[in-house]
Amino acid sequence: MAVQEDVDVVGISSSSGGHMPAIEEVRALLDASGMGQALLLVGGVIPEDDLPRIESLGVRRVFGPGASGADVVACIESEMDRRES
Repeated sequence: MAVQEDVDVVGISSSSGGHMPAIEEVRALLDASGMGQALLLVGGVIPEDDLPRIESLGVRRVFGPGASGADVVACIESEMDRRES
């Protein structure tokens, strides 16, 4: 769907512990379809030990429990402004 709609941002939310395979698969699919530049965000219950691997996959930011919608919007706006500069 993200490829079809040519989105700028993709978000993955996980609270089940299955976040690494999901992030890896989404990253691979984005890269394979020429959308590797899409902003990739992750939210949910993510163990701190996984953060280096997640960051290496190009995830721009991880939002933990309690993150507000305003934080997510501010991150997206900031990233889009940075990319337009």
